[in-house]
Amino acid sequence: MMPLQAIILMFIIQIIGYVLLDRYGLGKFKYLILGLILILNFFVLPSYFIPDNPNKEPRCGMPVLAITFGFWVFGGGLALIAHISYNFLKGYFKN
Repeated sequence: MMPLQAIILMFIIQIIGYVLLDRYGLGKFKYLILGLILILNFFVLPSYFIPDNPNKEPRCGMPVLAITFGFWVFGGGLALIAHISYNFLKGYFKN
């Protein structure tokens, strides 16, 4: 799985979680889902996509930096945008 596919999968899981929480009347726990997704994007998922260095030889750190910033900027940003947009659209269509 590529990092972009993981970010899109997290986005889909987030929206499905929001819909299910609203359906069961647990809308206050949406912040918990947002927090878990942000923790995954900032700390957990980048380490799974960093290439291994089995020989322990010095290498360029740019792939590590790109993958980490990709998850921070695109993953975290998409999670925040999805959270804000979902709450805005839910409130807009409710009234």
